[in-house]
Amino acid sequence: QTSILTALLDQGRMGRLVEFDALATSPGTAYPLTDYLMDVRSGIWGELSMPTPKVDAFRRALQRSYLDLVKQRLNPPTTPADTAGGGRGGGRGGRGGAAGLGDARGVLRGELRALDAQLKLAIPKATDRATRLHLEDMRTEIGDILKGKTGSTDGGDQ
Repeated sequence: QTSILTALLDQGRMGRLVEFDALATSPGTAYPLTDYLMDVRSGIWGELSMPTPKVDAFRRALQRSYLDLVKQRLNPPTTPADTAGGGRGGGRGGRGGAAGLGDARGVLRGELRALDAQLKLAIPKATDRATRLHLEDMRTEIGDILKGKTGSTDGGDQ
């Protein structure tokens, strides 16, 4: 699941979608990044639109992986090269990290805000305790991502 999500949220793929949309000669001939990421979100979080959302353990893992990948894209962990000063303004330039996202950065943040709104509406409808706790945790995680917190990537919560 994670490898497929990684491919779907690949920086190069998102950049190409932005480029193809910008170069489209007529409206509607390209798949805009906004639509693409909305479709990915809808597929991963489809339970939220149900009258009584229930998310099983496998889907909860998929949804956690989605947020982990979005967090990596928006708030990449710092490396020694990132903190090194020196020539050309330091280490965060180029295609790596959040700086390499371009337009995708804003779209990903918008997707997180839209997801957070969906979660907020779904939590009171969730009668399954595991689902409700998972959805509440996902809202907390989204808040941290939007605030720029990178958190631990050691997998300690699994």
